[in-house]
Amino acid sequence: DGGFYESLGYAPYTVHGLFHYADALSRITGDERLLQLPQLAAIVDQYLYTYYPTNSGPYTLNFGDHHSDSFPEAQVLAYLARVTQNPQMQWYYKLGSPHPTSPQELAWFDPDLPAKTPDHLPASRLFRDIGWGILRTGWSGEDTFFAIKCGDTWNHAHADAASFVLYAGGEPLIIDPGCCLYEKPEYMSYYKQSIAHNVVLLDGRGQDA
Repeated sequence: DGGFYESLGYAPYTVHGLFHYADALSRITGDERLLQLPQLAAIVDQYLYTYYPTNSGPYTLNFGDHHSDSFPEAQVLAYLARVTQNPQMQWYYKLGSPHPTSPQELAWFDPDLPAKTPDHLPASRLFRDIGWGILRTGWSGEDTFFAIKCGDTWNHAHADAASFVLYAGGEPLIIDPGCCLYEKPEYMSYYKQSIAHNVVLLDGRGQDA
């Protein structure tokens, strides 16, 4: 369904190499089958639905190893907008990168694709394959955003099944801590553990990390 459960921060890793190969294959041979995979259009939804405009700038849902104020890789977003020809993806890309800032991003950016807000899309979305649910009252910073996750605990995903976040009025109210530098001891002792998340502990014990 387009979701990547190890966090938005690592989602570009799954498609970055594919895009380089697919782009070269298309330019050299004219074979565009990899650019027409239906999964590419589905990936757009995870980016759109996990975005929230706070008063301090755009937030992206930070379940797992990801920072809420960190935007996904610009060149991947530019190429995803280009190959799907999705105006909402172009809008999302421009939130983090109003103009191309690297040669690769410039090569992959489609200046003729209009950017349109996702206001007409359904407000809520269930990513069944990764166990993420997003509920929102709308797409503005005045609206309320609620997200909850289940799914696997492995690698960049934390021991936080049933954890949730809540944003409203342009402010994060109930947050996820995200992560810290991996070499810090707190990464394994705190950030990956249930105690760092909005979950219930049983006799002080959390889920297996």
